[in-house]
Amino acid sequence: HERADLLYHVYHGGGTHTFVSVRGGTSEVSRNQRAQRATSRAASVGVPNATVSGCGSQPLTGTKPSSAAASALETDMNNAAARGDSIFVVPAGAYCFNSNIMRLFNAHNFIVDASAATFWFTYGGALSIESCSNVTWIGGVVDYDPPVFSQGYITSTSQASLGIFDAAFDPSYPLPDTSVGVFNYYATGNTKVAFWNPATGQMRRSIDNSANAAINIWLQTSQFLGSTSGDGGGQCSPAVSALTTGRTPLTGKIGNEWCYSVPNTATLSFNQTAKDVCESHYVDPCCVAQSDPSNYQTGSCVGGCDACAYTQKSDGTWHCASASDSTVYGCPFAKYELTVSGASYLLSADPPQVGDPITVMPRGYPHAVMVVSSTEVTLQGISAYGSTNMGILENGGQGANEYIDDTVSPRPDSGHLIGVNADGLHVVGSAVGPKVTGATVEFTGDDLLNITPRIMMILSVSGTQMIVLDPGSHTSLLSSGDILSIYSAPTGSESISSLYHGSVTLAATPVLTDTGEAQSIIDTTESMCSFVTGHQTSSYFQTKYVYTLTLAEPPAGDASVCNLIQDISKADYGPEVTRSSFESSYARAALLKCDAEVIADSSYGYAGGIWAGIETQWLEGSLGFGTTPTTLSNLVDTE
Repeated sequence: HERADLLYHVYHGGGTHTFVSVRGGTSEVSRNQRAQRATSRAASVGVPNATVSGCGSQPLTGTKPSSAAASALETDMNNAAARGDSIFVVPAGAYCFNSNIMRLFNAHNFIVDASAATFWFTYGGALSIESCSNVTWIGGVVDYDPPVFSQGYITSTSQASLGIFDAAFDPSYPLPDTSVGVFNYYATGNTKVAFWNPATGQMRRSIDNSANAAINIWLQTSQFLGSTSGDGGGQCSPAVSALTTGRTPLTGKIGNEWCYSVPNTATLSFNQTAKDVCESHYVDPCCVAQSDPSNYQTGSCVGGCDACAYTQKSDGTWHCASASDSTVYGCPFAKYELTVSGASYLLSADPPQVGDPITVMPRGYPHAVMVVSSTEVTLQGISAYGSTNMGILENGGQGANEYIDDTVSPRPDSGHLIGVNADGLHVVGSAVGPKVTGATVEFTGDDLLNITPRIMMILSVSGTQMIVLDPGSHTSLLSSGDILSIYSAPTGSESISSLYHGSVTLAATPVLTDTGEAQSIIDTTESMCSFVTGHQTSSYFQTKYVYTLTLAEPPAGDASVCNLIQDISKADYGPEVTRSSFESSYARAALLKCDAEVIADSSYGYAGGIWAGIETQWLEGSLGFGTTPTTLSNLVDTE
């Protein structure tokens, strides 16, 4: 351990691991920038997310279709690719895909210029580039409205020793209620909880990061306690969706009061000019009742906002009034009692305090931006400002993709504390590793960077028939003639070379094993092989992950049950990460699990360290790790 906050865990193979010019510390400039950011982020707590997409509200349960304009855009883009056009320019504007996946499918030698576009989604929605080659995607923003996590502040820690906290949640974010919205959609998924230090704008975590690289606090239950003030409903949301772009905020109570302050809008008869002036304003009551409008904090919508409307009174005259007389003053924060697990070490090392910000992040498919089964795809200048899972995911295919100047973070000036609910940039199961240049990845609900191949596990061998467990779809990369290497599963710090048991040649494309046979094999091997997969055992040992391999010859070496097998030549070989910034994660800064990996001239901080090597419990990593040097060069720790 170079230092307590930087973990280099190297699983040693027969090769070399080069760590060059690893520097700790930080400059005065970056220290000042961090201080400014911390102040800004701390001040943003309690300032809710204004609905900015114009896509309208999300139903309490279920999903929502794309708008007509979004559907037409997707069709036009794919038609252009199918015709063989070289470029498609997305017209400037915002597109509401809502709960749907926007797909570019089977495009080749194609450019999409989305630099003037924003793609809005809610839970269930994402951008996906699938089965493509030599495609360049330029620019564009992927964002989520409403946000896909809860945000609020702690109101009581009196039962913290029991893992129970009271918290008030901003109603302009989804409330941590499994009966509605995103928490209902992912009700059976893993939900994380993060406590934030308002002085630093960072997640509270264990002091000893090497002891537990991830924060790992999990939501167990969430009980609605009521609201902190006002009408007691606790479920209301600001009527910001009714506001149009360009309206000017007024300060005052909702309920036909401060819309009157718009000049020259009270008329004896209808007047179009007066109507236009009136309806270019909205009321923001903010936090507490005040006698003087100048005392209000404008533009936050903390207390609920309402549009001004040109309205005819009972006496026939017209005036400017709030559009919804029934709206009560304010929209109180909803209060919940949260029961969490996994917080014991945090409570002793860096305990949450009353008033601390808190976020609750559900996790489930899909990821904000996906590159699936593709090769030579370039994402350049795309920004992902939210996700119920990962920010950018590359999954399968021949790889050799590039990521240039991409961003995964909270939307600037939104008040969001978290960017995405899981990893920032995650590359898994491609044949050739990516090149990442100029990336900015920060405030993620899991790892900042993870580039990893997937490993298969042997479940049975009979002659030339081998049955394997493949939860990571490594089989999708394989074809007849491929060479597969076999290794024993490591149980300690053994040299990877000492675990090698020779290779076999694949004689046919892998096929999914018959369900009945697969279940029988699982029943026999699941418990036996749990020493390898650990806490992932029940997730991985499923019939949908069991494949049959036909080999050119029976294995000559040890192909025992629970041994590992992989085509090392198709294991995300040689990824490069340069001139990038990775800062503030729920888990680790970077996971380096490939052979010949390079990460250089980059910065990281406020994360659980850097891991270099395979992780068998995830069936992740190159079994040839270390054959070619792994290089870390000129890394700056920004903490």
